[in-house]
Amino acid sequence: MTSWQTVAVRGYLRATRKKRYRTHDAGLRSMASALPAAPAPDHLAGRLTTQALGAGEVVTVHPPPDAVRGSGALVYLHGGAFVNGIMPQHWQLVAHLADTTGRQVHVARYPLAPAHDVGDAHAFLEALSARLAPEGPCTCSATQPAATSPCCSPRPTGATARSPG
Repeated sequence: MTSWQTVAVRGYLRATRKKRYRTHDAGLRSMASALPAAPAPDHLAGRLTTQALGAGEVVTVHPPPDAVRGSGALVYLHGGAFVNGIMPQHWQLVAHLADTTGRQVHVARYPLAPAHDVGDAHAFLEALSARLAPEGPCTCSATQPAATSPCCSPRPTGATARSPG
């Protein structure tokens, strides 16, 4: 059953956010006032590498030196509807992912609208996928819990993992 808080937030968002893209002109106005990308926090400075890729860039957050190393590529696509840049809270999540999985987290800073279109974003993500392919595939899903997937669980064999939700 859906909580009353979820219903309230959903109602609030529908009432306040829907109008941003209701018409073509409203969508253009919204894109013109898009939020810029937040810089990575200072505490990650020694753990970052940045590489240009097509019309965007990839910022890789490396795990701390003492982390149990995970395998496979982990790509983070921030929210923002391909219009807004990455937000400060996204960087906190990325740091947490690198710390807990022991994997490099590749933050895809894809080209944003209105200067770029979906073709540019798609080409960027295809190029990123090709660049990361040698790191190997990794699949986590509800049907393959982290405890049974070697690439999703950073813990050594035999360690217990909490089940989601």
